[in-house]
Amino acid sequence: MWPSRWKLVSLWFSQTARVTADNALRFFVCLDFATGDAQKNSAWYLVNVIFTLPAILLAPFNGAICNSLPKSLVLHATALYGFAVMGSFLLLNDYWIACWSLIAVGSAIYGPTRYAMLPAAAVDTRWPLTRINAFIEMGTFSAILGGLILIVGTDLGTTFAAVAVIAALNGVAWLTAAPVAFPSDLRRDEPAWAAVRDFFVDFKRIWNIREARISLIGLSGKRGLVIGMSGAMIAILFRNEVMNLEVIAHITCWVAGGVAVGSLLAGLQKHPRRVLGLVPIGGLGFTLGLMYAADTMVAAVADSQINVWFCAVVGMAAGLINVPLASTYQAAVPDDARGNAMAVRNMMDYVCFAVVGATLGILGRYAGFDGTMQLWLVSAIAGVATLAAWWIFRREVWEQVIEFVFAIMYRFRAAGPGLDKFPIKGPVIVVANHSSWIDPIW
Repeated sequence: MWPSRWKLVSLWFSQTARVTADNALRFFVCLDFATGDAQKNSAWYLVNVIFTLPAILLAPFNGAICNSLPKSLVLHATALYGFAVMGSFLLLNDYWIACWSLIAVGSAIYGPTRYAMLPAAAVDTRWPLTRINAFIEMGTFSAILGGLILIVGTDLGTTFAAVAVIAALNGVAWLTAAPVAFPSDLRRDEPAWAAVRDFFVDFKRIWNIREARISLIGLSGKRGLVIGMSGAMIAILFRNEVMNLEVIAHITCWVAGGVAVGSLLAGLQKHPRRVLGLVPIGGLGFTLGLMYAADTMVAAVADSQINVWFCAVVGMAAGLINVPLASTYQAAVPDDARGNAMAVRNMMDYVCFAVVGATLGILGRYAGFDGTMQLWLVSAIAGVATLAAWWIFRREVWEQVIEFVFAIMYRFRAAGPGLDKFPIKGPVIVVANHSSWIDPIW
């Protein structure tokens, strides 16, 4: 019987291997498909649309599978599915768009399942959920970085060896998923059709919970802003005729590396409510980064001197936003609806992804919005969202700032029976063992 902390480590290795494989395959398919000028211009968008559709169209079924079956079984089965698909197409050595389509279906189930397991992992390991999310997100974005380097930063390119490595990574994801099971995890034992129907019931339950609703809007909105930033930057690269997949990969690597670092920094705050004070701070950095890009990107591309440090800083800001909202969302949703909740989050992420991408595409084609104008528009929306975050999380920001001051003098420790069951919302009575004039702030 594996200790829970080792199971969490095994989950980290499984998801890191799977995400590395998926992102390596993403660029492999792009390079394989982009054989002509028309294909070069559409390859990146086509590959991303294929990956998006199963998360949106199959969300009720994805949630039902994750919610009504043991999550450990779902995780292991979808990892095995990915290994089987890659092994089959490795033998065929062709039809990579079809391979990517099948992998996208499996990833639409695998991704939500791994996130749905994290609250139970927090209970069993006695680690704060914020730090577990930071650990997982750091692995996710490091894996994105690794997948890009594997294909674009090496000589593998579109060779058979690249597919063999991707298949091997899926095998690692399958093997390391085997021991991942957390006793505290809950599932609903219900018929298949009832499980699909209850996806919509759970969607309403989740939406009616204030913390979950705010976090869901924040997470999906952040995804939309990131895709808006990416689309605008690609438009600028197109206009200057320096557009190629290697440039996209280079920029993405720095952004992904920044998100990994930002996620780790967010994980240093283990308090389940105070961590939300990092969201407005991350939003401010993200907005300022977008404004800097809108002001300097065209000149930087013209001089072939893209500021990769800006990409990393924007990524760090996104990490400071992502971890607090993801942790709060996972903690706020009903325990028996975690599978559906993660499918809802996945679906909403990609809905925003699609809406923002389509909107900017229409503005660019029919309203004359070039890449710079698109960046300024995204910056303005990010600024409004950041102002809203400063207001919504004003108490958490104040507590976060005060904590920095007190941390110089005191190292607060929490102990005692029932500590793990202390409520993070609703009424509670705290009886102090002494009084002080400064206790209200403490």
